[in-house]
Amino acid sequence: MKQSKLELKDPLPADLRGSSLVASVVQLLEQPIRDGLLSEGDRLPTERQMASDLKVSRMTVREALLELELKGLIERRQGRGTTVADTRRPALTQQLVRRLNSERRGFIEVMDLREATEMPVAERAAQYATPADLLRLEEVVERMEREVSAERYAELDARFHYLVARATHNPLLVKIVEWSTEWTNAATRTPMLEGSQRRIASLAGHREILDRIRSRDPEGAALAVRNHIRSILQEMGELFSERLPGAR
Repeated sequence: MKQSKLELKDPLPADLRGSSLVASVVQLLEQPIRDGLLSEGDRLPTERQMASDLKVSRMTVREALLELELKGLIERRQGRGTTVADTRRPALTQQLVRRLNSERRGFIEVMDLREATEMPVAERAAQYATPADLLRLEEVVERMEREVSAERYAELDARFHYLVARATHNPLLVKIVEWSTEWTNAATRTPMLEGSQRRIASLAGHREILDRIRSRDPEGAALAVRNHIRSILQEMGELFSERLPGAR
């Protein structure tokens, strides 16, 4: 098997923890690709080797590789290991967004998409979420509870749904949730989140989703997502009953 050009000589600082540790590994691996030191087809070291060189867990390396894969910088294939992708080609996310930018994406259509995709995503998250996944989700919900800025709260809202998708450990599902989250942008979310009663309802919805995932309740997690999304439509004053069968 071809040896990797990438050499990781120095371990990461011992005081890094959690998401900061993953972000540091992402930056360390991403920089040589961006700088052209690694080109298409070049292999990265194995997860085991990178974990040993950087003095981090294999889970940390695995999460960093997932981030790079979502950015379209690497490819992971059975039998070939991890290789650098063709960075000249736009990532799949960028291609799809550009294609849809010229089409009408009304709010109801986007929320209909979210209901269709995020319910099964929540089901899988309830089945496959790790303790680390649950901890990240809990941290975001706690930050949402303390946040006073509607704009920043909207960013945390989007982060929560991204982390639910990540808890499935399926990069394709993460991409789908990223697309729909991008379309439901902060400008749309922010007006809905202004006002204490709306904020309380939003927090309750996110807390319920997390509780169902933590309880390993796939059906309950999916139902919590559905209730959350339909409450958003109600708050926005949309007549969604015509578009979403069974709504009341």
